[in-house]
Amino acid sequence: MLVFGIDPGLVKTGWGMVETCVNGELKYVNSGLIKVNPKEQLEKRIRYIHESILHLITLYGPGEIAMEEVFVNMNAKTSEKLIMARSAIFTAVASRGYTVHGYKPNKVKKSITGNGFANKETVKRMVNAILRQDISAETLDVLDALAVAICHCNHRMA
Repeated sequence: MLVFGIDPGLVKTGWGMVETCVNGELKYVNSGLIKVNPKEQLEKRIRYIHESILHLITLYGPGEIAMEEVFVNMNAKTSEKLIMARSAIFTAVASRGYTVHGYKPNKVKKSITGNGFANKETVKRMVNAILRQDISAETLDVLDALAVAICHCNHRMA
């Protein structure tokens, strides 16, 4: 089964596709970054994220979709913008009949590394080890998206 992992953001949304194999191993399929110009109008940024997610769903036809849940920030404006990005993604996913499986950042880290408070470098190293790849992502958002997909696969197999 193909799992689409998403690390939402209003400027950078990471995405990654991971396939579960019959023997329980995970296979890297593809990943990337949806970049939005932060100077664009908010409405245009949200529409671009929505359309990009729709395109990826149509292109890959994943079996399931997992997304990192919102980390509530002390800055209300930052949290509000992240929630808007997530809403654009939820709308795109729902319009194609999918359910979003959400995971808190600490749960993702624990699933990947065994430590819910692991640093970004440890997560990167483990994602590469699990997928048997040397994924040098443009940003950590891509690795976070792959980590979310792996976390979902781990919870499905448990």
